[in-house]
Amino acid sequence: MDVIDLGLGPIYLVLVYMLAFIGRSRLKKDDPLRQYYIRGLTLKLFGGIAAGIVYFFYYKTGDTVFYFYRSKILYEVFQGDFSIFLRLLTEDPFKYDQQLNDFFKYLIARDTSAWFLVRIIGVLNIFTFGSYAADAILISYFSFLGICALYRTLIEMYPEQSKEMAVACFFIPSVFFWGSGVFKDAITLLGVCLMTRASYQIFIKGKSIAYYFFIFVIAFYVTFKLKAYIALCFIPSLMFWIFFTYGYRIKSSFLRSLIMPVILVMTIGGAYVFMAQAGSANSNWSLDQIQDRAKDMQWWHSKVKDIYGAEGGGGSFYSIGDGSFSISNLLLSFPQAVVVSLFRPFLWEVRSPVMLLASIEGLVLLVFTIKLIRGFGISKIFKYSKDNPFIFFCLFFAMIFGFAVGFTSFNFGALVRYKIPLMPFYVAGLYLIRYQATKDKKLEELARTEK
Repeated sequence: MDVIDLGLGPIYLVLVYMLAFIGRSRLKKDDPLRQYYIRGLTLKLFGGIAAGIVYFFYYKTGDTVFYFYRSKILYEVFQGDFSIFLRLLTEDPFKYDQQLNDFFKYLIARDTSAWFLVRIIGVLNIFTFGSYAADAILISYFSFLGICALYRTLIEMYPEQSKEMAVACFFIPSVFFWGSGVFKDAITLLGVCLMTRASYQIFIKGKSIAYYFFIFVIAFYVTFKLKAYIALCFIPSLMFWIFFTYGYRIKSSFLRSLIMPVILVMTIGGAYVFMAQAGSANSNWSLDQIQDRAKDMQWWHSKVKDIYGAEGGGGSFYSIGDGSFSISNLLLSFPQAVVVSLFRPFLWEVRSPVMLLASIEGLVLLVFTIKLIRGFGISKIFKYSKDNPFIFFCLFFAMIFGFAVGFTSFNFGALVRYKIPLMPFYVAGLYLIRYQATKDKKLEELARTEK
């Protein structure tokens, strides 16, 4: 952060709020989104700026600092030689080019996902004049628009749950804090929300198919380039949502009981084909490469503990199972990894202020989950998850994504950011189960009183 941030930050803050008030004024007065629009945006903007302050002045290093300073180099190239700037944006950093090779080495452009984000910020810097605060404000605003798209989707399906869905979308602390600013997570959250909105419009409502297909493709591409494993978790979940939705529309219970197993097999097969094709199209994300990257991440976070100790970042280290990718260890580690992603660190595992906040949020989520189980029972929760394709989509995505990041992160500090895309879906799924169960309970009580 620099002096320029003190000047341009407030200007872009005013600009974004002007756009927000214009956007809110276009909403109907009875639109539930209207009452949460400015509050939700304010939290996102606070998160984007505050997260930057934490990294620049508390950690004094980290992902967001790394991305920004590399993008500043791109901005300096833009000011000096526009043709070189364009070539850096468009050419393959792995292909040797005498004119560009030194630039790519200096920019560490061979980390492809990080380099993709640096290019995005590099273009953004043209409009923000290389100001971190302005970058953080604009990215937070775009990410907020994605959350709005998800919220609109949820309230169109469940208008009676507008308050609860607002909590899931706008008011989860880790989401509005770490899901904002100059991070991959802010943009991938935008991508997941837009893919959900587009999928709903295309496959469930059948509206503006060409437009939303374009939105889906762009959102999927950006998400895949930044964090391919998010897309690899999202697509199978989406397949279940789509196929189960159409399966449950079959009126004949006998025919439905015959077709649903076929749909299940087709969904699992389609998900496997998608993952195989994604790996062949991008060798960096083949199943073997994913396993290697996960092992590298586990190894690095274990070394952080050995090198720096608990006070130097190693206190955030955790481990699950024996770390191997054998089928038996994956199955045994699945529940542990999901618990880690959703509920840990526990209070006695806290080693820093950041971990304390994550721990409190996890505790609240754990209490909510336990109350739901005690109030309605495991069987009812499974029933509503099974019978409602969208609830199944939310929880299935949360579970497999939670396993993926929980099993590979091995660091609570990293995990609090990595798990962001699952949080709105898990909380929304819990609220919707409670809504359906409470609704059915009232109907049962009413039926008994009328006898």
